Amino acid sequence: MLKADSMFRNRRFRTLWLARLVSNLGNGMSPTALSFGILSLPGATARDLGFVLAAQAIPLVVLLPLGGVIADRLPRAVVISTTDMILGGFVVTSGTLFVTGHATVTNIAAINVVSGVLHALWWPAFPGLVPAVLGDRDLQRGNALIAVASNAGLISGAGVAGALIATLGPGTAIIIDGVTFLIAGALVFGFRDVAKAQPSGESMLFDLNHGWKTFVSFRWLWVVVAVFGIIMGCIRAAFDVGGPVLMRQSFDGPTSWAFIQTAQAIGFLAGALLAARIRPQRPLVYCLLVSVVIPTYMLAMSVPFAVPALAFFAFLLGVCFDQWGVMWGTAMQTHIPREALSRASAFDAMGSLLFGPVGLAVAGPVIAAFGLRPLFVGAAALTTVLLVLPLLEPEVRNLRWIDAGTEPVA
Repeated sequence: MLKADSMFRNRRFRTLWLARLVSNLGNGMSPTALSFGILSLPGATARDLGFVLAAQAIPLVVLLPLGGVIADRLPRAVVISTTDMILGGFVVTSGTLFVTGHATVTNIAAINVVSGVLHALWWPAFPGLVPAVLGDRDLQRGNALIAVASNAGLISGAGVAGALIATLGPGTAIIIDGVTFLIAGALVFGFRDVAKAQPSGESMLFDLNHGWKTFVSFRWLWVVVAVFGIIMGCIRAAFDVGGPVLMRQSFDGPTSWAFIQTAQAIGFLAGALLAARIRPQRPLVYCLLVSVVIPTYMLAMSVPFAVPALAFFAFLLGVCFDQWGVMWGTAMQTHIPREALSRASAFDAMGSLLFGPVGLAVAGPVIAAFGLRPLFVGAAALTTVLLVLPLLEPEVRNLRWIDAGTEPVA
């Protein structure tokens, strides 16, 4: 089995690991900074927060399949580095608007639209870069180590977010996030000779159709994605909109939310470390069972429990999410043909995020009409039912690992 120390002797893997660490340092700050930045604008409500978040989510979902085609037609490292650096510039601009007092719901939403487009290009390219840099010999461990770097950055960023926002304001935290994108993009730019383009020689429409056919040909893949698309709508409504509003109404705002987000980020790290060590015989069944923490956390928010208790549930949620991330990514990388991986990953991401904008859009009106508790309880009930459905599909229950044997790229 490939050990971590031998992976880090791979120069490109070290650089990729560092890029994810740096990028997620800023990402750890941005959710708290953006949420409370919007809520602090004159007259802003939960509806406005949902609108700004949906402005990013909608173009991301719509354009992901096109991003998958582009990722297979262009060198993936070039796509990743270019989008990171362009996005960094727009995020710095967003933070500057907050710092100078010129931020509005409209101009931040407009920047988020651009962010959504760039994320739609970045997201499908990344899964194809990892095996090209590392090789297939132990993708599960490699994915887990990259997740460790990502989560270490999230923990660090989330840990300082509350104090940073309280002292310097949300704009400064957002500017730092933009700078980390610029640095990460510059690091990956040196990978131009890795994960080269694999164009099919056909039209983009043909490639889109081929990616869709690849996606639907794996029943375990589209069944889980279809269910989690709806669950993600519940998650975004409850945690991305309901969470910050709850912290503002019942606790002390960004400080409490940053504490909870830090606990979740620590859970991400613990989940990645755990996923590197365990190999359930039926990984999707295992992940679906541990996902019971999602509705449990929603119900805890509906009470609401004290901040330390909510932080504990957030930690468990992080453990759950990163086990999903490592095991799901490894399953896709080892079951789906490499030349179609970016396109299939694009449809995977699109389906998984499809109802996210719906959740963001309805959260504000639900809170305004009924309050926070019905939002949390309703999301928990729907999520619980949906987690059971994939277990009825034999391909989901019976999916096992496939171990490949290629050497990593030096």
